[in-house]
Amino acid sequence: MNFHEFRFEPIENESLKGLLLGELMELGFESYAEEEGECLLGYIAEDHYRQGLLDDCDFLKDNPLIKVTEKVLDDKNWNEEWEKNYNPVLIDGKCFVRAPFHEPMPGARYEIVIEPKMAFGTAHHETTQLMATWLMEQDIAGQTVLDMGCGTGILAILANKMGASYVKGIDNDEWAWRNALENFRLNGVAQGDVLLGDVRQVEKEKYDLVLANINRNILLQDLPDYAEGLKAGGKILLSGFYESDRDSISKKTGENGLRFIGIKSLNLWAAMLFIKA
Repeated sequence: MNFHEFRFEPIENESLKGLLLGELMELGFESYAEEEGECLLGYIAEDHYRQGLLDDCDFLKDNPLIKVTEKVLDDKNWNEEWEKNYNPVLIDGKCFVRAPFHEPMPGARYEIVIEPKMAFGTAHHETTQLMATWLMEQDIAGQTVLDMGCGTGILAILANKMGASYVKGIDNDEWAWRNALENFRLNGVAQGDVLLGDVRQVEKEKYDLVLANINRNILLQDLPDYAEGLKAGGKILLSGFYESDRDSISKKTGENGLRFIGIKSLNLWAAMLFIKA
């Protein structure tokens, strides 16, 4: 599959990066990379690409001095680009996420090995780091866990390493699904599965913990189904939105019997934890 690479520059600070990435995720971009010189690279698969993709991008309208250039990468160049740009990540001093070509980190409590084909799930993005940090604070030994919009499967794999009895990842993107299956195998996840699908694959009252790192609009749309998938007393961890979206997320969760526990934030992004009454 070919990918389109968009180069945005200059992106001068983390706030601008966060705002741009939020819109790119909404538009179907699957990954990103950063280069020296205040440059951000965004990647979108051929089957999600369309002419005039960025014409209605509010970020670019608000920041007209940012230059955008575009080129097409084939599969071979795509993989080479990732091996060149991908660096391992240590989350909260405990979870080390690396590619097979990186050296292990002795002493890390959890180590996850992934084929880095999608940056929105490689632990570099703030929302993935927030979700993983929240997750590592939970006692999930023996619990069933659902990871909605699982991407590379990092959060489901982390839950497995933390002692979950069963983990399931669901993603509606075939590229993500195949990558997550590969990463489950790389990390020896035996008690788990990855499905290609959407919220219709969520079984009612089956899970002790639901993880959903997607985006605000999808979360608001699918929250009733996530809530139905939770057992009584189960928890749900949400991210993929900004701190400024807190009120709309809280309103929707409250309407579906979910009680607020706490919020973490990083560079404008947020992750919120709730419990089912």
